[in-house]
Amino acid sequence: MPVANQLEAALKSLLATASITAVNTGQSADDLDAASYIVDVTQGDEYPQDTGNYRCKVIVELKTPGDKDNAGTSPLAGHKTAFDALRDALDTDDLPSRLSGAVTGLFVFANSITGRSVTSGVQGRLFVSKWEFDCVACEADLA
Repeated sequence: MPVANQLEAALKSLLATASITAVNTGQSADDLDAASYIVDVTQGDEYPQDTGNYRCKVIVELKTPGDKDNAGTSPLAGHKTAFDALRDALDTDDLPSRLSGAVTGLFVFANSITGRSVTSGVQGRLFVSKWEFDCVACEADLA
């Protein structure tokens, strides 16, 4: 299984552990009727060359319909609360070891997570927040 797919599965597992279950991997969520998380990992170049270690770009995105009444709660307030839960679940110093332990066959190098950033905005009729980072990972038997 490619490292990117393993990382997506590991992220989905960590989110599930935090009771975040509306997670799609590598998919679009343009036709939403409820808040949805999208996990997308792009596997980049082998780094260093011929080692089996890959640079990966990870984006975890939350999209919430802005025109729906979210059970009497402001959709924006609910969106912010849901995104805070995502960050609480994933934005930790021990994330490499947690990702490595979440699925069999994946190893994320300690101190390889860089470029953590958060962006928020509106996309059409959706509130959109993204949490992204870069990392270096490989299949566990190569570590």
